[in-house]
Amino acid sequence: MEKLKELAACSARLTHSHQDAVNGAILQAAAVYFALESNSATTWQEIWGKLKNVCKEIEPETSNREKPYTDRLTRMYLFLTSTGSISNNEVVSKIGVDIQATEAISAAIFAFLCCLANRQPEEIGSRDLLQRTVFYAISLGGDTDTIGTMAGAIAGAFCGVESVPQHWLVACEGWKKAEELADGMHRLFVKKSKK
Repeated sequence: MEKLKELAACSARLTHSHQDAVNGAILQAAAVYFALESNSATTWQEIWGKLKNVCKEIEPETSNREKPYTDRLTRMYLFLTSTGSISNNEVVSKIGVDIQATEAISAAIFAFLCCLANRQPEEIGSRDLLQRTVFYAISLGGDTDTIGTMAGAIAGAFCGVESVPQHWLVACEGWKKAEELADGMHRLFVKKSKK
């Protein structure tokens, strides 16, 4: 986990100087990692708890800085443990869907957790988890391409590549090249881990 946080922070600093953006990159990478390490029996509460622990590290209690990710994770928990439906307007108001990292990353994580908990709005339907997550993330509005992509990355890690509909792949520019790069990175990882 330490290496993941270090790499996510370094990657973010190439284009983002604000600490909230760097922390967001760490939280997004952690969400993908926890989803990848999960199985079909993993609950939203388990992943939420792990993300809360990451927030404790990147937004420590002793810090005088605001804790936007910690605050939003708390709001997510309140939404997901409440009775009744969760309106998009409430999500937009309490979590946000704007381009700032604190809002976009939080919205992506919430979309995944909400669909994992099967609490998405009825109109999203009962598709598989990956499709529900992406559709729900986009339905929230705001920075839809960013939020949908990040939510899809988390759900895709949880569900596996076989869950990606073929018609989505052929509509994505450069998907074959991305698949080749991913396979190459995996081979390199396996080779290095055997040493």
